[in-house]
Amino acid sequence: MNARPTILLLCFLLLGSCSSGSKLSPTDAVTQGFAELQIMAGTVITDSVRREKYLRHSKALEVELRSFEDYAGKAIRDYRAVFIDYDADAARLKQLAANFREEQKKARGRFIDAHLGMASSVTADEWKQLSRHESKIIEDLAAAAARSVE
Repeated sequence: MNARPTILLLCFLLLGSCSSGSKLSPTDAVTQGFAELQIMAGTVITDSVRREKYLRHSKALEVELRSFEDYAGKAIRDYRAVFIDYDADAARLKQLAANFREEQKKARGRFIDAHLGMASSVTADEWKQLSRHESKIIEDLAAAAARSVE
């Protein structure tokens, strides 16, 4: 099982990559990507029990991505507010950074748990097809998040 897509998401969100992929907002990228993934899962996963388990884990990942995207947006607004505040001190910036790192750490664990749950609920052949789309969702979200920071 590969945690690469979830780690890539975190890197792109934090580094503000300038990718020129899809022109969707972060919210729309998640909505569209997971809607496509549900359709794909319906055709790729033949066993209904495994399909339901996979969809449950993919929904958890979708919820976590949305939640972290909301949190990251708020963190960016908070940083901007502190940066323009003439009276802001180093302690305030350090606290914002510490809060973000803590939330990032928690979110990373939830991303990985959902990702591994998705992988463990399907066969290797099914995973080969589905994981490509999961990676695309992450890339589209990263591109949209980077544009929203600019």
